This record gives sequence, structure tokens and C-alpha cells, in this order.
Amino acid sequence: MTARNISYDALRVVAVLMVITIHTCGTYVLERTPYTSNYLMGILYEAVVQIGVPLFVMLSGAFVLGRNEVSWRAFYRKRLPKLLIPLSVWLPIYYLLLWLKGDDVGQMLSAFWRGGSWMHLWYLVMLTGLYLLVPLFNALIDHIGHRPHGLYTVSLGLLLIGLLTDTYHYLIAPDFRLFFPLMWIPYTGYFLMGYTLSRYPGNHGYGWPIMLYCLATAGTAFWSYYTVRTSWGEYCYRNLSPLIVVSAVSLFSIFVRQASAWQSSKLLRHIAAPTQEVMGIYLLHLAVLILVTKAVMMLTPSVMDMAWLSIPLRVSVTFALSYWAARLMRCCRLQIFIGG
Repeated sequence: MTARNISYDALRVVAVLMVITIHTCGTYVLERTPYTSNYLMGILYEAVVQIGVPLFVMLSGAFVLGRNEVSWRAFYRKRLPKLLIPLSVWLPIYYLLLWLKGDDVGQMLSAFWRGGSWMHLWYLVMLTGLYLLVPLFNALIDHIGHRPHGLYTVSLGLLLIGLLTDTYHYLIAPDFRLFFPLMWIPYTGYFLMGYTLSRYPGNHGYGWPIMLYCLATAGTAFWSYYTVRTSWGEYCYRNLSPLIVVSAVSLFSIFVRQASAWQSSKLLRHIAAPTQEVMGIYLLHLAVLILVTKAVMMLTPSVMDMAWLSIPLRVSVTFALSYWAARLMRCCRLQIFIGG
């Protein structure tokens, strides 16, 4: 992990594209009008991209865990401002944007302490908590030593606990929300699994990971299709539902296996090109998507009735505009506001 790895960079770009697509196809999925072509297209896209946030968490674990070359004070001084400064800047901006859009910001703020008012910025809150626990994770890694089976056992155990806890809250206590400084708790399994897979990726080829990823993704789409009218309809898209866990871990494994052999891949290099701006794209994309959607509705409203065209069009334009906006901010030496 000391050298720049193209496969990890490419996966970061893929993950941010997935997050943009989640917020784009939600227009059709959340309408819950089953058996229409737009709904079917929406759930197909969502089944593929819902693993975006879990991929980000595993990538963070792969990059920050197991590093003992600096003091923890230096680690916190380097990492935490890149999360907390953008959070403090962009949260008020998004509240203002939503207020101008006509949303009830007061109602959103009423759920602030329970983590219900952070929009996509909740990821920064959750990741801050995980970063604060890096010393404990590294102590665990040192204690287990060079025993991959031990790391895999602990990682899978934490994932299982997160999955069961999330399922309990969804089905038994749906009104329960974690106090926002504790958002990291369910994601510890993904965090440690990212390090474990990056350190011990295995060398048995891509067969099993590809098969599991395809089966889990197809299963998520079918699950959503057949349960749209029940309480299980939204559960299948939660970040810790069983098929999402399998799909995320499998795709991450595909990218990290034999990663050194992919260093010369021109395709991955093209995909990984916008790596430096990924955090900026993540922070900016929701505002850009709102503006892009408004423009499409005003200029070509018929496109919004064609999900097969609307989703890739809005995702592409949103990604491109967010990328160039992030680059412009970096050129103007404003990178501190986009995690730089």
C-alpha cells in the first residue's frame, strides 16, 4: 500500500459514480410505483450501485489501518481537518440550498441529534468516528499478528454484528436512530475488512468474487422487485443488508486481487484519472445534481419520463460538472474546503 495503486484509485472513482447514481435513480425507486418501466430501470441501477458507501469505507480502512510510521497526534492532525472543515462548510450551504428549494429545513433539523439531517454528509461524520478508533484497530491488528484467518474472522464477525443490528433496528425498532457521533458503529466490519482484503487478498483468481458479486447484485434487484409493496422493499438497499454486504466485499476483492498486475492497465488508468478530486466530487455532487435535474426538467421535460436515458445523462453531467468545480476550487487554493 506504500506505492500508488491504480486499482484502488479506479475503485474510488467507481464508488463516487455509484453514489451519484444512487441519488439520481432514487427519483424513480422512491416513487414505489411497481411494474412501470421507469421503476424497473431504477431498481436495476440501484442494485448495481448501492454498494458505493461500503466501498468507500473499505477503501478508507485499506489506506489508514496498519500504518505505524507516525504518532497518533500527527495522524489526527493530518486526517481529521480533511473531514471536519468540509463538513462545517458544506452542511450550512446545503441547508440554505434546500431552504431555497422549498424543503422544510426546520423539520430536518428536528432530527439533527439522531443523525437524520446530515444528507450525504453523514459519511464524513461516520468516517470521523472510525478515524478516532484507528489506534484501537491497529492494536487489534498487532495483537492478531500475521494471521489472516484471525483478521478475516474478526472482520466477518463485525460485519455480521452490524448486519444483525441494522436488521433489528429496521424491522423491530424502525424509529431508532443512532446519536450522530455513534454513526460509525455499524461500519466497523467494512472498515476492518478493507484492511484485511488489501493485506491478504488471496491468489485464487477472480472466479468466486465475480460469481458472488453477480449473484448478490441480481438478487438485490429481484428482492426489490418482489417486495416493493412490503416492509422489505427498502431493506434490501440498506448498506448493511445481507446481499449488499456480499456484493460490496466481492467487488472490493475483485479489485484488490492481483492488483499489481493491473498497474499497466490503460483502462484502469483512464478510470482512475479523476482520483484526486473524488472527495470534492462527493461533497459537491448533490447540489450539482439538483441543478442539473432542474435544468433537464425545464429544457427537456420528456427526458425525465425515460429513466433509461435520464439516469445516465444526469449522472454523467453531474460527475463532469462536479469534477471541474472541484478542480477549479483546487486551482483557486480552496482545496481545504473539499478535503484537500
